[in-house]
Amino acid sequence: KSYDECKKKYGDNRVINSKYTILSFLPLILITHLSRFMNLYFIIIGVLQLFKSISPVNPLTTWAPIVVIFAITFIREGIDDYHHHLQDNEINSRQYVVIRDGHSQRVKSKDITVGDIVVVDRDRECPCDMVILHSTDQSGVAYIETSNLDGETNLKEIRAIREFQELGYEGLKRSTIYIKCRPPSADIYTFIGSGYIDSVDSQSYQMDKNQFMQSGVFIKSVDQVYGIACYTGNKTKLGLNSNPPPVK
Repeated sequence: KSYDECKKKYGDNRVINSKYTILSFLPLILITHLSRFMNLYFIIIGVLQLFKSISPVNPLTTWAPIVVIFAITFIREGIDDYHHHLQDNEINSRQYVVIRDGHSQRVKSKDITVGDIVVVDRDRECPCDMVILHSTDQSGVAYIETSNLDGETNLKEIRAIREFQELGYEGLKRSTIYIKCRPPSADIYTFIGSGYIDSVDSQSYQMDKNQFMQSGVFIKSVDQVYGIACYTGNKTKLGLNSNPPPVK
């Protein structure tokens, strides 16, 4: 499929870990905090104290602490989310070379979509979940560091299937690669798929975790790895295992 068709069906590779926008910040944070029983209780007490026929207590004694506590909470939550926005922007703005519709071009990480062949250099982070097609090592082997996923610093071996490895850079540009795989899942060590060259009616090449590179892993031991994007954005293994930051 073309880039536009894939983007429409699967979306792009935009990573969003922030919770709020400028417009949604105040409504969402108010709803979140007022849904907590203790916060709602003191708000109700403060409202009742506004009516002298109900309570003789000066409402300022209740509203002053409420306003101060909520203001501190909102400011801290806003600062934390601002840092999430900065981190998202840094990740989404990273530049990668991709082979798309037979042409090589440089794009931002957020613009990668399923079907793009992504070139990842040594010591760079993999921007999405990919299947390795070619390694600059002649044997098709590459090593990845998965510390972002499981905390392990031991390198893990992945290996391109020989038929894809032999295509090389120019062959990948001239060919159309098809990958059939299961829908996204949170199991970071599982991948089952089939690869085809030029037609899904051609010979099928079985793929598993030995050809799979998760988003967030670092490429080691080889100068470059070429992989085809299978899962992008928050549908990656890393994205599906990420929990939203808690409200403080």
